[in-house]
Amino acid sequence: MTFLRNSLLALGLACLPLGALAQSCEPLGTLETDGTGAPSKYRQGGTYLPVEIGKITPDSAIRVVSLVGPYQYVTLHTRVTGGIWDTAYQGDRAEFPGTDPVFEKCRGMANCTHIVFSLNGAHERYETVLSKARLELCSAPASGPITLDTTYTAPKSGWQIDLPHDWGRDVTDDPAGGTGLFTSPDDVVAVGVTTLDHGPQYTDEQLIGMLQENMFANSRKTHEQSVLLGGLTGLLHRYDMTVNGAPYAAMAAYLPMGKTRMYIVWAMLPVDQAQARGNDATAIMNTFRIIVPKQMEDIPLGLGLLTIGTQPGQAQDVIPASAPQLVLKAGVLGTVRSDSILLTLTHLDSGQTVFSNDYPIGNFPVDRAIMIDATIQRPASGWQPGDYRLALTHAGNDLGSRMFTLEANQ
Repeated sequence: MTFLRNSLLALGLACLPLGALAQSCEPLGTLETDGTGAPSKYRQGGTYLPVEIGKITPDSAIRVVSLVGPYQYVTLHTRVTGGIWDTAYQGDRAEFPGTDPVFEKCRGMANCTHIVFSLNGAHERYETVLSKARLELCSAPASGPITLDTTYTAPKSGWQIDLPHDWGRDVTDDPAGGTGLFTSPDDVVAVGVTTLDHGPQYTDEQLIGMLQENMFANSRKTHEQSVLLGGLTGLLHRYDMTVNGAPYAAMAAYLPMGKTRMYIVWAMLPVDQAQARGNDATAIMNTFRIIVPKQMEDIPLGLGLLTIGTQPGQAQDVIPASAPQLVLKAGVLGTVRSDSILLTLTHLDSGQTVFSNDYPIGNFPVDRAIMIDATIQRPASGWQPGDYRLALTHAGNDLGSRMFTLEANQ
């Protein structure tokens, strides 16, 4: 690892809900929405994918990899013999271990045969967004959790990361290409953060290509996916490479911030240690966060989560019109903190605005998502049955929306 440390610090740069490093993942298929939503037509507007429960072993994991468009939420149904579906989960998680309660529930049922996955919808109703994701079956890492009891701060470069107190540190805090390198006491696992301020003439794609050529020369890229890390969206690459004649596994999250800065959060370790120690690397990577975003160009707001139901934490597509209240949760990503976010609830058949409220966002920390919780009480005259749209806007720009139905009492 001494050779590895010297190689990484001599990169010519002015001396990653991430999954497990070097997981073996098998693509199962894709989930899509076509943007129509099909509010009055069943089985249109998107696709779903059933997975046999026997394929999901306790030592595996299911991963949903966003490919195109927004990732608002994913829905999991259990399906039993005869074709009956039951909603088991709806939310913004992207990885489900083989011991997840949804899978355990299915295994405990005598007639449960499949788990059915849907993206930004629930089989018979989909959001009016264009989106696509890949479903993967992955092997789970073998290592247990490590203790992250120390925070390292790079004030000039504007980032922080948590790590064990006994890990080695070799840091150049320089926004023009400085690297923070952190290594395990046995020199097996390396995690790093590289900061690169660059000219606006480079596109993100060009910059990633140059960095990849420099940092991971003679490597083979084995995987690419979108990633959200530290409040920044970017690309996650996995690599196979050789270091001093030995095979290594590597992973790098390329995270643009504005038009002139990029953070690269990366890790590598020997292939024969990847299964046992991969969790050590990703646990540290997942703590990466920005501490000075106000000094840089703002990242536009975008919707990350939007749910509505009759109780906190619920996400329902069909709600009884007798419900005394509607409870919603929204999560908005980005660093803009000016103005406010407008939330409106509209009855689509009549065009009537049922609820509208502004939520000032100036006091939300810029390194965390803007979380909005609201409860809408039933009007004195009762809910009007039909289709509704819950929408969020900021400074006149649509952030996203969600459709649901208030169903008349039978």
